[in-house]
Amino acid sequence: MSSESDKKAIPASIMIDRDALAALTGNGDGSLPSALANEIRRLLVEVKERLRFETAYFVPVDRAAELLSMSESWIRQNTAPRGQCIPCARLGASVVYRPEALRQWAEEQERQSVEGLV
Repeated sequence: MSSESDKKAIPASIMIDRDALAALTGNGDGSLPSALANEIRRLLVEVKERLRFETAYFVPVDRAAELLSMSESWIRQNTAPRGQCIPCARLGASVVYRPEALRQWAEEQERQSVEGLV
């Protein structure tokens, strides 16, 4: 059975349950079953994609929504000039977001919320 400390090091969206892993590797000969090999490949692709976005200078609205844990429609509604001025850049017809600017904006929102409680 997996412990809570085992799960903390790996983001939940790319975590393999240790019980499921034990069931998959129960073939006894030490080789990886194709289901496990396929799951490992899928996870590696997902990690590569996440790293690509982490190092990108700009990200599209769907990734900005994921970074802020909000819906795409909420991001669009709160992007300047409509709403709370989520920092963005307009490149031609596209609206893109800088991950670092989104983090700074979120931290500022948190600071303002805390100050409003004091």
